[in-house]
Amino acid sequence: SMDKNPDVLRNAVFQTGDEYMRQNKVDEAITLYEKALKALPDNEDLMTRLASMYNQKQAYKSSADIYKKLTELNPGNAFYFNMLSDAYRNAGDKEKAAGVWKDILAKKPDDAGILSQAANFYSSINDMDNAILLAEKLTKLEPSNAGYLQMLAGYYSMSDKIDKAEAAYNKIIETAKEPWQKEFAGREL
Repeated sequence: SMDKNPDVLRNAVFQTGDEYMRQNKVDEAITLYEKALKALPDNEDLMTRLASMYNQKQAYKSSADIYKKLTELNPGNAFYFNMLSDAYRNAGDKEKAAGVWKDILAKKPDDAGILSQAANFYSSINDMDNAILLAEKLTKLEPSNAGYLQMLAGYYSMSDKIDKAEAAYNKIIETAKEPWQKEFAGREL
């Protein structure tokens, strides 16, 4: 029967959910996904869909609860930490939003994906000191990554650390493999 086969169940749920979304029936979609999650409790697709429905309804607390569970289920996925942090921030809780990054950085201090997402977060809340610290760490971890140098140079510029920004742009011109990266740095200088 259908309920014994998770793939059949999941596909039926997604088809119905997509139909609800086309008709803008967000509440019906939420009810559907919540029921489906009782049958398939650790299904990441269902969870991310439900969380995005909650975001549409600005039910950020509910969305945060789901992303919290997703970060526990799949701690290798930096995107989930990003979404969890965003949900807390949208719910008006800056402390918790920053706490997401403090926790994960303590556990994974050398994960470039996490470091760059965290740096973006800090820059987005105008905490440039932390953004710069993380970007500096990234450029030490992966010195040949021009994207990280670009990020760092941008943070220096935003913080009026003009000498440091110049040094970073010069380093991009010296080391970048892509001509457009050298050109970008040249323009910024």
